[in-house]
Amino acid sequence: MCEFQEYTVSKHGEKSKVEGKLWRNTLREIEDSILKRKDIVITIVGSPGMGKTTLLNAVYNDLKDNS
Repeated sequence: MCEFQEYTVSKHGEKSKVEGKLWRNTLREIEDSILKRKDIVITIVGSPGMGKTTLLNAVYNDLKDNS
């Protein structure tokens, strides 16, 4: 299981805001993989409430806003 030590994830309306070095790096890595169309499977696991869905919503919103 992946442990993010330094993070802040918050949701403002429909927009998710991802802060903290590890979360931003993870967000960037997921977005880069999608944009480069790498044939990989991304699995996000962790404790309830740690921000998995918020992270995915942030990826969706960033990619939608930049398309």
